[in-house]
Amino acid sequence: TDRSGIAARGATVEELATLTQAFASALKSYSPQIQRDENGVMAEDVKGFFVDTPALYEGIVAEFPFLDAPGRTPKPLLSSRLMSRLDFTGFFFPFTAETLINVDSPACLIPATILHEMSHQRGVAPEDEANFVAILAGIRSGDAVFGYSAALLGFIHLGNALYSVAPDTYYAIRATLNPDVEADLQYNNAYWNQFDTKLDEAVETVSTTVYEGFLHSYGETEGKRTYGRCVDLLVAYYFDHYWAQN
Repeated sequence: TDRSGIAARGATVEELATLTQAFASALKSYSPQIQRDENGVMAEDVKGFFVDTPALYEGIVAEFPFLDAPGRTPKPLLSSRLMSRLDFTGFFFPFTAETLINVDSPACLIPATILHEMSHQRGVAPEDEANFVAILAGIRSGDAVFGYSAALLGFIHLGNALYSVAPDTYYAIRATLNPDVEADLQYNNAYWNQFDTKLDEAVETVSTTVYEGFLHSYGETEGKRTYGRCVDLLVAYYFDHYWAQN
């Protein structure tokens, strides 16, 4: 945030609904370009996600030059199923600058995870800021698969925030999604719910504490609320920068 000039801020319910709807519309545009199985779930070749990944950041680097860095190709994680039990989708190992990705998790969010972990390689440490950068990088990448995955990640963050304050509005927007997008959301939920057992609770507690140092809290201003840094940055970026200039 210091280097981009984007100041995270709270949002009104109307702003949050407008941006959530914009991401829903983006998903409707991307979705027909995605390979799917008989259930409508993304069925893209996961191996293809790891081809020419450094080029994915060219679009966002043009907008934010400080994110430029030598390209390093992420690697699939051999123990991916175990990482799902630990509630990890990927991680960046700073001592070797390697990025390892959980490829057992649903394909629809693996491209966004790759972009997220690549942001750590480029000096973005906080998790919520890394999600924000991943979302913009995917949308600016020019690649439909990465754009779709990034828009899906953005919709999930924005939708969760909107649901917390205006559930009826959230459900009205979600009802406009393509059936295939809904299939990905349902499949993603089902995948992660299978690990939500009493046996895994102790393991999950350990894994979630890893990120406690990145959590933030904010005060409220009149008519606005904050929803976490990723959502706050998305609101600030689109309303105060991108839409204001286009």
